[in-house]
Amino acid sequence: MKSEIRKLYNFAHKEKGQCDEIINLCETKNDLFSLGYFAAAKMVSSKYFLNPFVIIKVFNEGRTLLEKLITENVGDVELRYLRYTIQMNTPKFVGYDKCKLEDREILINFIRSSQDLDLKEHILFYLKDTNDVLSEEKDVH
Repeated sequence: MKSEIRKLYNFAHKEKGQCDEIINLCETKNDLFSLGYFAAAKMVSSKYFLNPFVIIKVFNEGRTLLEKLITENVGDVELRYLRYTIQMNTPKFVGYDKCKLEDREILINFIRSSQDLDLKEHILFYLKDTNDVLSEEKDVH
């Protein structure tokens, strides 16, 4: 299931259906992985609403949950990855970019040293798909 949710997340920023599917798969689960992806998908899903008040409400619901999860699980790289993807794609005026450099450094170190090939591949896919400069780091692979 993790691999399926990760694949859905790769396209959630492009397709509302992918985002909705993550929310549906994760909303009744109580494990860290599911809660993290649920929070991130909520934040991403806010872009698919037209009403600015709904956009802010939905984004902040996801943000509150994701930040709580990170605070309680500081060393979880996947949560940091989720936050990084949101920070990189959120307009500056929202003010959700305070941890971008910290998360970026954690991701670089993870990519360089981790044996978790599935998560590493998933992160690198996102970086290439979005032309994130992190994917061009020397010695990342």
